[in-house]
Formats: sequence, C-alpha cells, structure tokens
Amino acid sequence: MTPRPVSWASSLQMVPSPDLLDRVEPAACSEELRERFAGQSTSGLNPGPTKPAAETLLHHGFHVFTIYPWVGMLGGDNEAVAASVLDNCRIRSGEVTVIEGDELEVLSQPLTWDGREPGSRAAQLERVRWADAGRSLLDDVRPGQHVALHWSWACDQLTADQQGRLEHTRRQLDVTNEWLAISA
Repeated sequence: MTPRPVSWASSLQMVPSPDLLDRVEPAACSEELRERFAGQSTSGLNPGPTKPAAETLLHHGFHVFTIYPWVGMLGGDNEAVAASVLDNCRIRSGEVTVIEGDELEVLSQPLTWDGREPGSRAAQLERVRWADAGRSLLDDVRPGQHVALHWSWACDQLTADQQGRLEHTRRQLDVTNEWLAISA
C-alpha cells in the first residue's frame, strides 16, 4: 500500500499553526529572506518600501504574495497574467455544489484586481478537477463539503479548523495591500 501524499490542506495543520508562527521573529526573518533573495525579482523583498516586518508569516500565501514576483507585475503589461497566477496559486476554500465525474463545481471567492490593490469578491461558481482517471488526492467528496483549491484542483477536504487557518492567506493579502499603498 502506497502512503497518501501530504496535500496542501494537510500541510495547513503542520506549518501555519499559530504556535509555530509565533516563534518566528518577523524582522529577522524578513532580513534573512532579503539576503537570500538578493538580486532576484520578488514582490515584497526588493529594496525600497517593504511590508511591515511584524506581518511576516511563513506560509504559502507569503510566498505567493511576497516571494514570487507576480504582485509586482500588477498594473503592468502582464497584469491579467499576474492576477490569474495570484488567484490560482493561492490556497483558497471552495464549497462543493456539484460532482460530475472527475470535476467539481465549487463556490469560491475569486481574487480581484481593481488597478490599485488585489481583493476578493462575492463567491461564484468555479469548475475544478478533483480526480484524474479515477485517481485523486481526496478520499471522498460530496456536496456541501469544503475543499482546498490550488490552481484548478481540489487538493483536500477542509475541516472547520483548516478553513480558519486560511485566514493567514487573507491576512497576507491585507499586508500586500499595505505594501502596495506604501510603494505607490
């Protein structure tokens, strides 16, 4: 029997627990990352206005909105691509409404870009994959269940506690918007 791989949502249990995040000293972490990523294109680690160090949280949303260069591309020639990458790469929750073969219809909140800052709008229906030829990261899926979404895939079922931990992604979006306001 092959062990089930650790999914994105399962990693929410291991990585961004408040206890672990509380042990990271934000200013030292930010400085260490600036040194390690020196010379590379990032959104929030480049010289100039920086995100408030007290808000540094080491989780997937931090990488999406700070380490990767996509936020810095918003407002440029490739803003549609950048906004799409940010929306799809962030871990988000979706409520399953319909199951059709290897696809799900889920209700989720898409990321928006208003020309000034990313945000989110009212939930809307989205089609995602949950299986490929009958193979899936999910043990079982049913309408009403909340699942973790990454790109166009449902990666795992979410407990109420795991859904709450996705608050770190929303908080990172707030920090990103603070940084964009400072950088404008």
